[in-house]
Amino acid sequence: MRLLAAALMACLLAAPAASASETWGYLRDALFEGRAILDGDGVVEISAPARAQQAGRLPVEITTHLPQTVFGRITRMTVLIDENPAPVAAVVELGEGAARGTLGLHLRINENSDVRVVAETADGRLFMAKTFVKGAGGCADGGYPSAVMAERAVGDVLVDPVRTVAVGEPADPLGLARRGERFGEVSLALRHPNDSGFMLHPIDRTWIPVNIVEELEISLAGVPVMRLEGSISLSTNPDLRFLVRGGAGDRLDLRFRDTDGHEFERSVKLRGEGA
Repeated sequence: MRLLAAALMACLLAAPAASASETWGYLRDALFEGRAILDGDGVVEISAPARAQQAGRLPVEITTHLPQTVFGRITRMTVLIDENPAPVAAVVELGEGAARGTLGLHLRINENSDVRVVAETADGRLFMAKTFVKGAGGCADGGYPSAVMAERAVGDVLVDPVRTVAVGEPADPLGLARRGERFGEVSLALRHPNDSGFMLHPIDRTWIPVNIVEELEISLAGVPVMRLEGSISLSTNPDLRFLVRGGAGDRLDLRFRDTDGHEFERSVKLRGEGA
């Protein structure tokens, strides 16, 4: 709940008529408490369509350009949408099993806004990248049309085949993998409505209560890969694309919990493409 509390505090601080720069000022002070935030050029970048085709499912790609070594590696990424009711979309802590700080996910965007990532390194420095996206109404989009459907769907995990990549292959253009190691590209999707509290039931027109994926933990062969704290700004059926230190044959363990108190654990063996 720490993420949700921080996001709520930031919303309460922000004046309704605040300009874009003022909104970011409120968020920066509330979340980072006066710490210096450096330009992310050459360290971290974020990309998204300039206009959201589906405001409830905006694809966002984050890439860092630091080796995931003990010193200087990215340990934490905060993903923000300035003008959303919950500006903090996700906080991601990266473990030793992460090949590098690369993350793809889908977000809800409620109005035209800067979309940001603030990356923190192991030595405590903060770097930021941003992009501007036009979109509207995403926080009221998504979910399932009935509570029964949502209850049946919650808890399923879909994991796409992993592609194991050797050092020097195109998927590792910066040579960030250690000599002789494998790393794999993993895509997973959670079946969950991630109800935002802004959606009406299609039949009885009552408000659907908030129920979001609050925490997700991922490890590979017992080594932590990432821990994610989510919010209503994640899309329905939250999905992730990321790189791990390993590949086909390794065991991927997942544990996730939602705000209704449901907790799920899943383990899958990663397999190569075509396997």
